[in-house]
Amino acid sequence: MSLRQFIKLMLGIALICVLFLLLTIINEINAIKIKEQNNHFTSDTIKFPMNYCGDYSAGGFNTWYYVYINYNQSDLTNIRNNFCCDAYYNKSNNTIIVASFYNKNRASNFVKVLNNKGFKDVNLGGGQKISVSRSPQRRYSCH
Repeated sequence: MSLRQFIKLMLGIALICVLFLLLTIINEINAIKIKEQNNHFTSDTIKFPMNYCGDYSAGGFNTWYYVYINYNQSDLTNIRNNFCCDAYYNKSNNTIIVASFYNKNRASNFVKVLNNKGFKDVNLGGGQKISVSRSPQRRYSCH
Protein backbone atom coordinates (compact mmCIF):
# COMPACT_ATOMS: atom_id res chain seq x y z
CA MET A 1 0.00 0.00 0.00
CA SER A 2 1.39 3.35 -0.97
CA LEU A 3 1.61 6.32 1.39
CA ARG A 4 -1.03 8.12 -0.66
CA GLN A 5 -3.47 5.18 -0.33
CA PHE A 6 -2.74 4.92 3.39
CA ILE A 7 -3.49 8.63 3.92
CA LYS A 8 -6.77 8.32 1.96
CA LEU A 9 -7.74 5.31 4.07
CA MET A 10 -6.96 7.13 7.32
CA LEU A 11 -8.90 10.22 6.19
CA GLY A 12 -11.87 8.01 5.30
CA ILE A 13 -11.77 6.32 8.71
CA ALA A 14 -11.44 9.70 10.46
CA LEU A 15 -14.43 11.05 8.51
CA ILE A 16 -16.53 8.03 9.47
CA CYS A 17 -15.54 8.48 13.13
CA VAL A 18 -16.46 12.18 13.08
CA LEU A 19 -19.84 11.42 11.47
CA PHE A 20 -20.50 8.70 14.04
CA LEU A 21 -19.61 11.10 16.86
CA LEU A 22 -21.90 13.81 15.46
CA LEU A 23 -24.80 11.37 15.12
CA THR A 24 -24.24 10.19 18.69
CA ILE A 25 -24.24 13.76 19.99
CA ILE A 26 -27.40 14.60 18.03
CA ASN A 27 -29.15 11.50 19.40
CA GLU A 28 -28.13 12.42 22.96
CA ILE A 29 -29.43 15.97 22.53
CA ASN A 30 -32.74 14.66 21.16
CA ALA A 31 -33.02 12.17 24.04
CA ILE A 32 -32.50 14.98 26.55
CA LYS A 33 -35.13 17.14 24.83
CA ILE A 34 -37.63 14.29 24.87
CA LYS A 35 -36.88 13.58 28.52
CA GLU A 36 -37.38 17.25 29.42
CA GLN A 37 -40.65 17.37 27.50
CA ASN A 38 -41.87 14.23 29.24
CA ASN A 39 -40.52 15.21 32.63
CA HIS A 40 -43.67 16.98 33.78
CA PHE A 41 -45.01 16.06 37.15
CA THR A 42 -48.45 14.59 37.34
CA SER A 43 -50.05 13.11 40.38
CA ASP A 44 -49.88 9.72 38.63
CA THR A 45 -46.15 9.83 37.80
CA ILE A 46 -44.69 10.83 41.15
CA LYS A 47 -43.93 8.15 43.69
CA PHE A 48 -44.45 9.50 47.21
CA PRO A 49 -43.11 9.88 49.81
CA MET A 50 -39.69 11.25 48.84
CA ASN A 51 -36.88 12.44 51.07
CA TYR A 52 -37.08 15.67 49.01
CA CYS A 53 -39.45 16.65 46.21
CA GLY A 54 -37.66 19.41 44.35
CA ASP A 55 -34.87 19.36 41.81
CA TYR A 56 -31.53 17.74 42.52
CA SER A 57 -28.73 20.24 43.13
CA ALA A 58 -25.06 19.72 42.48
CA GLY A 59 -24.54 22.65 44.84
CA GLY A 60 -23.59 26.22 44.21
CA PHE A 61 -25.31 29.50 43.44
CA ASN A 62 -28.51 29.20 41.38
CA THR A 63 -32.02 30.59 40.95
CA TRP A 64 -34.65 28.50 42.71
CA TYR A 65 -38.45 28.57 42.50
CA TYR A 66 -40.06 27.32 45.68
CA VAL A 67 -43.46 25.74 46.15
CA TYR A 68 -45.24 26.61 49.38
CA ILE A 69 -48.58 26.56 51.16
CA ASN A 70 -49.94 28.50 54.09
CA TYR A 71 -48.92 26.98 57.39
CA ASN A 72 -51.00 24.77 59.59
CA GLN A 73 -49.57 21.93 61.64
CA SER A 74 -51.88 19.34 60.13
CA ASP A 75 -50.66 20.07 56.57
CA LEU A 76 -47.02 20.15 57.67
CA THR A 77 -47.36 16.75 59.32
CA ASN A 78 -49.22 15.32 56.31
CA ILE A 79 -46.64 16.61 53.82
CA ARG A 80 -43.65 15.42 55.86
CA ASN A 81 -45.09 11.95 56.45
CA ASN A 82 -46.68 11.26 53.07
CA PHE A 83 -45.12 13.47 50.40
CA CYS A 84 -41.95 15.52 50.92
CA CYS A 85 -40.03 14.54 54.03
CA ASP A 86 -37.84 17.64 54.08
CA ALA A 87 -40.70 20.17 53.96
CA TYR A 88 -40.26 22.82 56.62
CA TYR A 89 -42.03 25.65 58.38
CA ASN A 90 -40.87 29.13 57.37
CA LYS A 91 -41.62 31.36 60.35
CA SER A 92 -40.83 34.58 58.49
CA ASN A 93 -43.97 34.33 56.36
CA ASN A 94 -45.94 31.56 58.10
CA THR A 95 -45.67 29.09 55.22
CA ILE A 96 -44.62 25.53 54.58
CA ILE A 97 -41.84 25.27 52.01
CA VAL A 98 -42.60 22.00 50.24
CA ALA A 99 -40.03 21.89 47.41
CA SER A 100 -37.69 24.03 45.30
CA PHE A 101 -36.92 23.81 41.59
CA TYR A 102 -34.45 25.29 39.10
CA ASN A 103 -37.09 25.18 36.41
CA LYS A 104 -40.16 27.37 36.87
CA ASN A 105 -42.32 25.08 34.69
CA ARG A 106 -41.47 22.04 36.81
CA ALA A 107 -42.33 24.05 39.92
CA SER A 108 -45.67 25.08 38.37
CA ASN A 109 -46.42 21.46 37.53
CA PHE A 110 -45.66 20.45 41.10
CA VAL A 111 -48.11 23.09 42.35
CA LYS A 112 -50.78 21.32 40.26
CA VAL A 113 -49.80 17.95 41.74
CA LEU A 114 -50.24 19.25 45.28
CA ASN A 115 -53.58 20.81 44.35
CA ASN A 116 -54.66 17.43 42.94
CA LYS A 117 -53.58 15.80 46.21
CA GLY A 118 -56.07 18.04 48.06
CA PHE A 119 -53.84 20.84 49.34
CA LYS A 120 -55.39 24.30 49.18
CA ASP A 121 -53.69 27.57 48.27
CA VAL A 122 -50.51 26.02 46.88
CA ASN A 123 -48.25 28.80 45.60
CA LEU A 124 -45.16 29.28 43.49
CA GLY A 125 -42.52 31.62 44.86
CA GLY A 126 -40.51 33.94 42.69
CA GLY A 127 -37.06 32.93 41.61
CA GLN A 128 -34.54 33.48 44.39
CA LYS A 129 -30.80 33.38 43.81
CA ILE A 130 -29.29 31.39 46.63
CA SER A 131 -26.31 29.19 47.31
CA VAL A 132 -27.14 25.62 48.25
CA SER A 133 -25.27 22.47 49.10
CA ARG A 134 -25.39 19.26 47.09
CA SER A 135 -28.67 17.33 47.30
CA PRO A 136 -28.66 13.88 48.86
CA GLN A 137 -29.53 10.85 46.77
CA ARG A 138 -33.28 10.67 46.20
CA ARG A 139 -35.06 8.05 48.29
CA TYR A 140 -38.69 7.05 48.14
CA SER A 141 -39.26 7.01 51.86
CA CYS A 142 -38.88 9.30 54.80
CA HIS A 143 -36.75 6.90 56.82
